[in-house]
Amino acid sequence: MPRAAIVTGGNDCIGRGIAIGLAKAGASVCIAGRNEEKNERVRLEIEQIGAPSMSLCCDVGYSVS
Repeated sequence: MPRAAIVTGGNDCIGRGIAIGLAKAGASVCIAGRNEEKNERVRLEIEQIGAPSMSLCCDVGYSVS
């Protein structure tokens, strides 16, 4: 069964590790974070693993975003 995950704060530290771990486990991963450049860097790392990925620039603490 296909799996997909959205990892908030996935562009650094623990969130990055979780995102990469999910990708290695076979999930498609969306990186959501405030820094678009960092999001994209992790997205490219995930694609090198061979998992589908995307990045989304947002601040989950701010309801408008």
